[in-house]
Amino acid sequence: MTHALLRSPLWSQAIDLAYHAWFAPMTLGMVLCAFAPRDSALATRYMLAFVLVWIVEGSLTAYWLPAAGPCFYDAVQPGPDRFAALHDHLRAQSDWLRATGFPGLSALDYQRELFRAFTTRHLTFGAGISAMPSLHNAMAVLFACAAFHHGRRIGYLFAAYAVVIAVGSVHLGWHYAMDGIVAAAMTMAIWKLTGVIVHATRTAAGVAPAREAQGVAARMGTNP
Repeated sequence: MTHALLRSPLWSQAIDLAYHAWFAPMTLGMVLCAFAPRDSALATRYMLAFVLVWIVEGSLTAYWLPAAGPCFYDAVQPGPDRFAALHDHLRAQSDWLRATGFPGLSALDYQRELFRAFTTRHLTFGAGISAMPSLHNAMAVLFACAAFHHGRRIGYLFAAYAVVIAVGSVHLGWHYAMDGIVAAAMTMAIWKLTGVIVHATRTAAGVAPAREAQGVAARMGTNP
């Protein structure tokens, strides 16, 4: 469906670049939290959610639901490759892009290297294969949740990026659609849970949220 709507190889190139630029906002988020004020509820909540996403979704759930995406279907599933047409189409697009001076689809290179590392049975940094749930989608949704907490405009910006990641995960053969749907649902649940945890711990420590402090001051007729 995505290739029917986005026919040009240039769309695939743009999606590929956006999909693999995912490490930039992930790294930036950690840096911003590192330099945030010590009493920042948002930074605390983001880092707690970040750790839980990787532990709960990236480790525990991935262990319980071992899966490989469509790009590895022919290697792990007996019988005819249901996604052979997708693989051939992506390779043809990448060849055309490189022949016309574009970088080509790096997803195909990464997929080949991931499977090579898997078959050699060597521990390699960043070389795990795990499709369910999609950590790319999970982290993109987490970016959007934190961004909306900061402001509506930046929230819509990162929500749009999360949509691009969701489309790209399927368009490039990395994931099934359900991988992203499950990841988004779990991440939003984790974000909700961390909000409850941070609020409870700050209340127990006697740190009133800014809105509550302003409301108390307004009722008392004083400046917060």
